[in-house]
Amino acid sequence: MRTRIERFALRALLVALACACASAHAVGPLIAKNPLDDPAALKAAFATRIGRPVNVLRFNLGEHYSDALVQDATASDEFDRFEAIPGHTMDEGQPQKAGSIDCKKKIPFASLDLAVGVRVLAEVRQIAAANGYKKPENVELGSDIFCKEFAWRGLLMSESNSDAMLELTYSLDGTSPKAREMHEDGWAKVDMKKLLAGAAPPPAAVPKASDAPPVRGDGQKRNFLNGIDADLARVQTQVGALLAFVLLQKIARVLINLELRFVALRFDLQIRVGRFKVVVVVSK
Repeated sequence: MRTRIERFALRALLVALACACASAHAVGPLIAKNPLDDPAALKAAFATRIGRPVNVLRFNLGEHYSDALVQDATASDEFDRFEAIPGHTMDEGQPQKAGSIDCKKKIPFASLDLAVGVRVLAEVRQIAAANGYKKPENVELGSDIFCKEFAWRGLLMSESNSDAMLELTYSLDGTSPKAREMHEDGWAKVDMKKLLAGAAPPPAAVPKASDAPPVRGDGQKRNFLNGIDADLARVQTQVGALLAFVLLQKIARVLINLELRFVALRFDLQIRVGRFKVVVVVSK
């Protein structure tokens, strides 16, 4: 049996271990209010918080928010996501399920150059301002949607055309820029020289049918029940052909909406295994 001194010493040791663990994990490095001014310090904060060798699968870089998806260098099935918010300390990483990781292309954390990302973000914003796109919040390092090219990317959206999207791609060192624009039939290349010169604005928005002014009625009165017997017979024939085991019993309700100009017929149908209701809408 332990003596009182031994029990006291054991409790003191446990408390000390708990405090050491808490100090090591509870408080992470503080992120500067303007992290893009010192990308090396931002990378050092991630390195401190991660605390082990990792590979980078994705790095999202912005002045208001950054995050990294990393893979343990010694355990290929262990993934974590780390976040950095200016003016806040970094929390511990959030474990990610291996099955949720679509692309496994990566680079060693030591090869991550956030200074390149800052330069890419500046150029992407310059292109956005010169050509009439919205100011982007961030750029991202990672694989494309086909998990092939690992590069820095910026996506630009149009102020006037919500369907317009421009993708700018830069290599790991920030060189070899490429641009492509989303069209209805796929991606189309865009000349980077025109973009840098401000001569490649987003395409104009195509008027949609929903944008057309509503058509006013002609003021005439109509009997929407006229010819309804033929409609009922046709519906009964079609339902009977598709569901031979369904028995049409009766019309439960006829709903007429004169403003929207449609008639809704609700039928009670009976099936051998139970009951359900179907709404048939006859519109003109």
